[in-house]
Amino acid sequence: LINIGFILGEDVYNDAIDHGVPELLAGAVVWSYAFVGAIVPSLLTITFETGKNQSWRFFFDVDHWAKFFLCVALAMLSCLLQMMAFLMYGAATTLLGDLGSSAGWAMFESVGIILGNTIGLVMCEWAGASRRSVLLQVFSITVLLASIATMMVSVLLEGGGGVH
Repeated sequence: LINIGFILGEDVYNDAIDHGVPELLAGAVVWSYAFVGAIVPSLLTITFETGKNQSWRFFFDVDHWAKFFLCVALAMLSCLLQMMAFLMYGAATTLLGDLGSSAGWAMFESVGIILGNTIGLVMCEWAGASRRSVLLQVFSITVLLASIATMMVSVLLEGGGGVH
């Protein structure tokens, strides 16, 4: 749903450009509205889950503070990386022209899948998988890479994209 917020934020995007924000960064203004709207259900979910699982007590248990701070640090790093990915997606939609919002989102999701599976491979998560499963995974990633390459070539042949 976050992509729908980005697509519907075209007026905000245009207003940002009218006020002097560079086109490649104007998507960040749209993201600020989208993420403020997304934080409410996220906080409600966290509150519900920590209450249901009675895990609030770990926040106050001195024996778990080291683990808690490590988890907070890793969560903050994850948020930083995710926000950087969204900012790059927002900039890329501008460069992709009319294909930006739809093809850009598909590319964004594909890169996330490829990265996640690469990390899984490096961390040996696929060590016990059958040969058929590994081959299917390799085939799927190859299809995603070919799709990204096809979109990139089509944008280049179109003349390098443009502003959406």
